[in-house]
Amino acid sequence: MLNFIYLIIFILVLLIISFLVFLSVFHLKIYFNNRKYQALKEKWQPVLFGYLNNEISLNEATASFNKNYKYTWKFIRTYLDNLDGKDFEKLKNLLQASGFIQYYLKKLRTGSNKDKLKAALILGKVRHKKALPYLEEMLKSDSSLKIKTAGQAISQIGETSLVYEIIKAFLTRTEITYEGISQILILYGQKICPRLLLIIEDWLDGEVDIRKEFQTSPYETIALFVELLGHNKYKGALPVLERLLKEVDNDELIIQIFKALSRIKEPVDLDLTPFINHDNWVVRSQTVRYLYKNWESSYSEQLKARISDENWWVSFYSGMALYHNSFKAFLEEVAVSDKPGSEISNYILEAGGQFEHF
Repeated sequence: MLNFIYLIIFILVLLIISFLVFLSVFHLKIYFNNRKYQALKEKWQPVLFGYLNNEISLNEATASFNKNYKYTWKFIRTYLDNLDGKDFEKLKNLLQASGFIQYYLKKLRTGSNKDKLKAALILGKVRHKKALPYLEEMLKSDSSLKIKTAGQAISQIGETSLVYEIIKAFLTRTEITYEGISQILILYGQKICPRLLLIIEDWLDGEVDIRKEFQTSPYETIALFVELLGHNKYKGALPVLERLLKEVDNDELIIQIFKALSRIKEPVDLDLTPFINHDNWVVRSQTVRYLYKNWESSYSEQLKARISDENWWVSFYSGMALYHNSFKAFLEEVAVSDKPGSEISNYILEAGGQFEHF
């Protein structure tokens, strides 16, 4: 019995020692990898800066980078995020000349699933168009991770012909949220806007069934597109946004449209009275907020009436629109009265109409 206990103790001690050895080796590996990377970084930084400043030729810069692309990726990813224009193209040429891009293009074609995911991420960052056929194929996968990675890479490359396919893949074969989709499609910048407008117009014309195609609520999907149009402050969206306001009766979509219009900051050729007097207070508040951003004097009397709105935000936005558009005297008059709206008028006047984030 005693021998058995000793055996158990011996095995436990052996396991502990083995674990400690493994942990030590693991940390040593990280330590030496970091040392190697820091040494390479100190070597590469002046070379890269010299190359970008036209002090070093492409051939000279290429000769300074070794073939360990793991370290190259770690070094250049921050620059890929922050450089643009000619500097970005120069860095891309350096990566092409060093064999970095070809290496990851091969990984995308023939590597393991893990290799393909990493390669897609990297080739998206460098905006390498020759990766598109393989990314498009990855987009057809049943793997949610592959679809999201491919969609992000295609968005970074900026290939707008695949916008519809990306949205459809995201909505039908992943669990990604609308917010997540938005964060990826934002990478396109304004390039995506004409494609989104085409989808919206096709939907309004009855040429595309969004519920059938994307297996989701058409209003939520169109609201996503409108959000992206607003984020990009795309003035070319105005006619379509006006048409949506005329033809669609969905509160959430209307709210998103006025948020977009507030960012685009252009007047609309549309009577806003139904929205100023809407039953939904969020619609009312976003409409009067839009009028603060894009003042139209023809609505001043309606905004004066809305200063006493039962909802605080509607009252506040109405007051702000009036204050900043030559109706300060009206607020002063209401503030000293016992009329509804006196409290919000005082609040705005005391702050001088200045509020952070407004």
